[in-house]
Amino acid sequence: MKRRYELQSAMEYLLTYGWMILTLAIILVTLFNVSSFRPATSFVCLGQPGFLCSKPSLSGSGALTINLSYSSYNYPITITGLACNVTSSSKPPSVETTQLTVQPNQQAQLEFQCPITSSNIGSTDSVFLWIYYSTPFGSGLEQQFGKGVLAVQYSGIAWNVTTWTPSSSSVQLLPYPDLTSNPASPAGVTTQNSLVWTSFVYQNEIGWGYSTDYHNHDIYNGIEISLFPTVPLSLDNAPCSGPPYASHGYTATTVLNMSGTYTFGIVSDDGTEIFYKPVAGSSWTSLFGGTAWMGQPPTYYTSQVTFSKGQYEIAVDYIDTCDPAGLSVVTISPPPQR
Repeated sequence: MKRRYELQSAMEYLLTYGWMILTLAIILVTLFNVSSFRPATSFVCLGQPGFLCSKPSLSGSGALTINLSYSSYNYPITITGLACNVTSSSKPPSVETTQLTVQPNQQAQLEFQCPITSSNIGSTDSVFLWIYYSTPFGSGLEQQFGKGVLAVQYSGIAWNVTTWTPSSSSVQLLPYPDLTSNPASPAGVTTQNSLVWTSFVYQNEIGWGYSTDYHNHDIYNGIEISLFPTVPLSLDNAPCSGPPYASHGYTATTVLNMSGTYTFGIVSDDGTEIFYKPVAGSSWTSLFGGTAWMGQPPTYYTSQVTFSKGQYEIAVDYIDTCDPAGLSVVTISPPPQR
C-alpha cells in the first residue's frame, strides 16, 4: 500500500509541475533561437565631448542616418567628409565628401553610406563611423564618431532634395499657385544645394519630421522633430514684409512602386504640397489642391489615394515663408517600396 501511495504522489507531482517544466523549456529554446539569429544591437558615440549623437537608423540601402549635436565651442565647424567601415574599426578606405556647416548648439542629421553585408530587414552589421571636419582655426581634422551593432530597420527610400530660397527674387511664393504645379521647377527660386534624404519608418509609415530651431524636439504624429539637415533650412528667419523675401523651402522627389490605397499625411508650417504622376506620364496630380499651401501654424492634413499597380514619381514641395518657425512632417502609410 505504501509503495502505491508513493507512486501516486509522484504522478500527481509530475501532473502538477510537469507543464511548468515544459513551458520553461520552450521559453529557453525560444530565447536561444532568437538570440542566435537576432544579435543584440548597441551603439555608442566616440566623438569628443562637443560631438554628441543619437537616433542611429540603418536602411537596407546601407544609408545610416544619425543626429549630430554640436555644443562644445563658440565657433562653427564644417563637416567635409563622412565614412563608414563594417569590416574593422580602422579608418575607412573611402570617404564621402560633403560640405555641411554646423553652428554652435545646433543639430544636424548626417547620412553615412555603409557597405553592409545584408539588406534584409532585421539583419545586423558592426559599423564604425568617422567624420572629417574643419574649424576657423584648422582643416583636415578627423576622428572616429561612433561604433556599434545596428540592425537594418527598413528597405530604404532615397529622396532627391533640392533646397531653395527666393531671397534674391521679388517673387513671393504664397498664396498658391505661385509655386508652379511642376515641383521640379518652383517659380522664382534660387537653388541652394542638392542632397539626398532617406526617409525613416515609424510604425506603419515612412516619412520625415524636420524643422527650424523653433520646433526642434517637438513631437508631431508621434515623431520627434529634428533640425532640417541643411543650412539655411535649419535657421530661423526674421519676419519680412516685402521683397526681397526671406522664404525658403525644398523640393523632394522619389520613384515608388505603388499598388492600392495609401494615406499621405503632413503637418505643415508654413506650406506643403505633394504631387504624383506615373513615371511615363507628363501631368502631375496635386494631393491637397493648394489647401495646405499657405502661411499657418503647424496644421494637420491627410489625403487618401488609390493607385493602379505601377511606378510613380512622388514630389513634395515645402515653404517656410518669412517667419521664425518652420516645420515639415511628411508621412506615407503603408510604406510603399522603392
